[in-house]
Amino acid sequence: MKLGIKKIHENDWQLHIDRAFIHLDRFSLELLCSNLEHLQAMSLGQQGSILAGYIKLAEKILEISDEDAQLLLRNVDNNDVLILIKSIDKTEINNKIMQNVGLIIAKQLSSDSEDSLCPSEEEAIRAIKNITEKIFELEMAGKIEFLNKDSKFI
Repeated sequence: MKLGIKKIHENDWQLHIDRAFIHLDRFSLELLCSNLEHLQAMSLGQQGSILAGYIKLAEKILEISDEDAQLLLRNVDNNDVLILIKSIDKTEINNKIMQNVGLIIAKQLSSDSEDSLCPSEEEAIRAIKNITEKIFELEMAGKIEFLNKDSKFI
């Protein structure tokens, strides 16, 4: 069986499975890779978590600039942001969110995160999915850009 992934355009990827071709957007491709890692871990007898795959997708927030993070946070539901903060134990992501969400909302999120219960896995997955879909949607529209340590500007 042949398996491959080919980039067609900026947000268009083609997945080859034997003789079948499936077109995917970048979010779906990232989600597929995360789920494949989960399945591989399970096949090796290790503990795998679907939520951990979504949290890995949420780490894309660290790959955008502060200005882009502010744009993202203006375009997502604050309840989803609160659930994201409560669901993950990643200080870097929480700091990036709190630094870019605005002072008043940051105080409200801090207060709410102390008062509210930890969300269920289904709620966490839904919230993270909503936020990461918006990241890829804004990136596809050219409104934000993923940066990495190798990014250089002239």
